[in-house]
Amino acid sequence: MSEAQRTRRKRLGAWYTPPELVRAIVSEAVFPEARSVLDPACGDGRFLTASGLDDVVGVDIDPQALIATADNAEQNFVGHQVVLHADAARIPPAADVVLANILATPLKVLAPLLCARVAPGGHLVLAGILSRQADELRQAYAAHAELQVIDEEDGWVCMGAHMPT
Repeated sequence: MSEAQRTRRKRLGAWYTPPELVRAIVSEAVFPEARSVLDPACGDGRFLTASGLDDVVGVDIDPQALIATADNAEQNFVGHQVVLHADAARIPPAADVVLANILATPLKVLAPLLCARVAPGGHLVLAGILSRQADELRQAYAAHAELQVIDEEDGWVCMGAHMPT
């Protein structure tokens, strides 16, 4: 990877999650009745392909990330199930699971949009949050969902909410 690519990825906040952590977060997010998942910052699509769900939608502002997601989906034999968008306005109205692994500030800004995209009875799962930011996230989501810490390790938390039916 060139220095320009690294600089661009850093500017966009592109940090890729190790596979074992992806599996742990997905296991918290996906529930037996779930059929659809939305990742609003899909990066290379690791969370989407690990979900095992049939209706998979990824969004990313980085065109290279969308290419990487499509490639990853094909390599994992789920390319026919993955729908990708560069524009969040084009995403479906609701998914059973909305899984966002991005930094706390964008998660706070996106609170109304992310919560509105979770189907009734669905799960919202947020990762990429420092432990010290958990209360800030709870406050930002309070009008939309009751976030709880699902898991905490090495100064990071995964938070989630079950939306009412």
